[in-house]
Amino acid sequence: VIMAHVECHKHADFCHGLTRKDFHTVVAYRDGQNIGSTYYMRDEDFYLQWIMLSGPLIELRNDEDVKNAKK
Repeated sequence: VIMAHVECHKHADFCHGLTRKDFHTVVAYRDGQNIGSTYYMRDEDFYLQWIMLSGPLIELRNDEDVKNAKK
């Protein structure tokens, strides 16, 4: 599982076309298909702590980390 936090004020090109409803949303994908969404998740620290309780977590801080995680 790869999670991403996108700061739209820094990455406007990535967030182009999103509406207000799309912000603070956790989206789950499997094989490139959206399989579920949780809206208005404003406390990402709470969500990350919940995930950490579920198993190991590796934070990917940059593009290179993401590329390596996909190998």
